[in-house]
Amino acid sequence: MMSNVTPEVKQALDGCGLPYSLEMGKRHIHIKLMGRLVGVLPRGKTNGAIYNHANKNVVSQIKRAAARLKEDPTWVGRV
Repeated sequence: MMSNVTPEVKQALDGCGLPYSLEMGKRHIHIKLMGRLVGVLPRGKTNGAIYNHANKNVVSQIKRAAARLKEDPTWVGRV
């Protein structure tokens, strides 16, 4: 399943040092850190401006969520 994500996303996931999982949805790949959904990527075409924009957003979401979870492991997202 890691072949479906870009090297930037894989690097962000490996670099965060937290357990993560990737789940295949019908149209998106669900990215979870410590069991919490932190982002989604489209499963379709991996080229084009829309996918590149989504890719950059997911990398930022992973980094932001990892920092927050390291600070407070009970964090559950936006409330």
